[in-house]
Amino acid sequence: MRAGFAANLARYRQQKGVSQREAAQQLGVSQALLSHYEKGIREPGLEFVVRAAEYYKVSTDQLLNYERRTTETELCAPKGALQEMEQGIRDGVDICFKMLFRYYDPEVCYYAFHYMGASLYDLLRNLGDELLDFEPEWYEVEEQPFQYGAVTSDMVWLRARFMAALHQMGEEYREMPHISEAEARAYLGARHDGIVEVLKTVDRHVAHRDHEQRRAYQDFTMEAKQSTTPEEEETI
Repeated sequence: MRAGFAANLARYRQQKGVSQREAAQQLGVSQALLSHYEKGIREPGLEFVVRAAEYYKVSTDQLLNYERRTTETELCAPKGALQEMEQGIRDGVDICFKMLFRYYDPEVCYYAFHYMGASLYDLLRNLGDELLDFEPEWYEVEEQPFQYGAVTSDMVWLRARFMAALHQMGEEYREMPHISEAEARAYLGARHDGIVEVLKTVDRHVAHRDHEQRRAYQDFTMEAKQSTTPEEEETI
């Protein structure tokens, strides 16, 4: 069994908030045997590993400490895939505009357009500084505030106002029209799959970063617990 499996088995049980006795009952083994597994004294068979992964809602690779760490570079798509994503983004922006006008509300549209404009401004200004012949005097926002996140801060505020306006529109209209999967495909036509792929790509990227952060936090807390002395625990 891979190094780290025993510690993972105990860690996931603790995170689930169940006692060793309760976990053993759910996993169909004795408490003594589960204790041996968690201490690394004995090794379980594949059936137990699969059952434990299902119970703790993790993959068998995570439980076995076999998860391969994907780098940011490996997440990057080849040029052909990026070109497909580019078209998906173009189509997605077009659909956003059409949906905004379809359920037209002045305040919702105002903040949505400014949010997208701020995102474009941020990308173009960074590209312009590096690749294009943009003149510094074009900008009223000075370079230092821009690099320290002035536009990003504005985007957060615009998103908050957009969400508030969208919520208000929903309250006034009581119920927003629901678009089924079939209606969405008919409405989007050939662009449907490309837009869905953009959503999935971004979702995978965010989920990967979130998982990395949670795993780093879990490792940190486990190390902190292991390094805490009994006297320190009593103080805590």
